[in-house]
Amino acid sequence: MKRIAAIMAGGYGERFWPLSRRDRPKQLLPLTNSGRTLLQDTIHRVEALVPPEHVYVATTAALANHVAEATPEVPAERIFSEPAKRNTAGCLAWVVAVLQSRLGDEDAVLAVLPSDHYIRKQEAFERTLKLAFDQAEEAGLVTIGVRPTRPETGFGYIQIGGGEGAVHEVAAFHEKPNSVRALEYLDSGQFLWNSGMFFWKLSVFHQQLQQVDPAYDETIEKMTDLLRHGSMEEARAAFETLPDISIDYLLMEKAEQVYVVEAEFEWDDLGTLASLEAVLPIDPNGNASRGSTLLVDAANCLVVNENPGIRVCALGVEDLVIVATGDTILVLPKDRCQDVRMVAQEAERAP
Repeated sequence: MKRIAAIMAGGYGERFWPLSRRDRPKQLLPLTNSGRTLLQDTIHRVEALVPPEHVYVATTAALANHVAEATPEVPAERIFSEPAKRNTAGCLAWVVAVLQSRLGDEDAVLAVLPSDHYIRKQEAFERTLKLAFDQAEEAGLVTIGVRPTRPETGFGYIQIGGGEGAVHEVAAFHEKPNSVRALEYLDSGQFLWNSGMFFWKLSVFHQQLQQVDPAYDETIEKMTDLLRHGSMEEARAAFETLPDISIDYLLMEKAEQVYVVEAEFEWDDLGTLASLEAVLPIDPNGNASRGSTLLVDAANCLVVNENPGIRVCALGVEDLVIVATGDTILVLPKDRCQDVRMVAQEAERAP
């Protein structure tokens, strides 16, 4: 059975500003020690399970050229540019329509992978993905969950139901919790972090979507037919009628047969600047840094300096994030990293 991977690379990553910009978003940054961008890391990681010719990248029209330049290993015909911003459901609707128009194989199994995650333990990653592919070939929609290591409020959660080994039925999906609820989830042992990775046969995807939102599924089939006959503009027009909604809200939370495979690998979604601590060395005082920096009598700080012309120094401070780029310096308490998008949006409006 054919296995395909689609890597979602259309996000802006506002919470990573000022490192992440609209023309150089988080997934196109070399944040790990591999020397590759996060997107290239994802492509490299999945090619152990999916033939390179079956690996696709889904992005936006605004980023398509930047993605192509950053990933010379992916031919232009395997970079999909969605017509408009319609959240993850829209992205995947376009991916499914394009793949069906080209392949005509509804028994193919599609893996959907975010492009901006940090994953360690490649062999464990491969074992987990194999289980997810195997389950998707057998039955249902499949996702991957990560065993929580802390009461994280920045991730969604999956409540597990019955099952054996690493594969469980999904009892429920839960939105990002407050700190009290996150601790309850951690202590219960019945909740996993939602990794945002999905696996399904194209035929099962349609079957499940038809049950929860027939009109949405009909639009995907319409786009498929239009693309198959070369009617790109009409297919784009059909796409633009879709609502702006996530695949979790549209399908995963409502579908009847949903399974979660518990990850063996180490994972972080690098959702905020503070999460860079997962990829940077930590000094004895708990500070993480990159670039030309000097920290004196400082503790639990994150300092990233991308400007080779300056040195960033910090004295007598704790729990700060300091980021310096060629045109911006950002300073904030570490516990406000979820709010960085507020500054990013204001900076775009400012003259």
